[in-house]
Amino acid sequence: LSIKGNYAPALNNLGIMYLRKRDFSRALVAFKRARKENRFSKTPNFNLASLYLQFGQYELALSSLKPLASSSTTDVDVLNMVGTGFLMKNDAKQAVSWFEKIPTEFLEKDHFGINYALALYQSGQNKKAQDIWEDIDVTQNYSEYYKLVGRHIGGRK
Repeated sequence: LSIKGNYAPALNNLGIMYLRKRDFSRALVAFKRARKENRFSKTPNFNLASLYLQFGQYELALSSLKPLASSSTTDVDVLNMVGTGFLMKNDAKQAVSWFEKIPTEFLEKDHFGINYALALYQSGQNKKAQDIWEDIDVTQNYSEYYKLVGRHIGGRK
């Protein structure tokens, strides 16, 4: 940044460093600056949307994700984040439509499958939600969230 103060990748990496320090306000500023400097760069938009979702700002997240979703139609992380944004917006049907674009093998991973199962459940597809639920491989990072959502879905794990 001392050589080129508007270099988007460096600004984005600075945002990542702030995230790791849990300095969310500075991370937000860094990601916004990175996006401003290179509006075609996908990574700052993705990181900014992730930060917005973390704080329940799903409308801002979805607006950051729209360009990514239209240009990265097979990026499972983008599809997952859009689905999660719609789930947070209480639009389970729209969330399901995004999660269903993700290949099945990814939906067995907890960071994809939990929200997909919840969206299915909220859209009235209880049997399918439980089927997905039972196939999820839970890691320690998501075990508490898995238990919390499981109380609603009624999975058997």
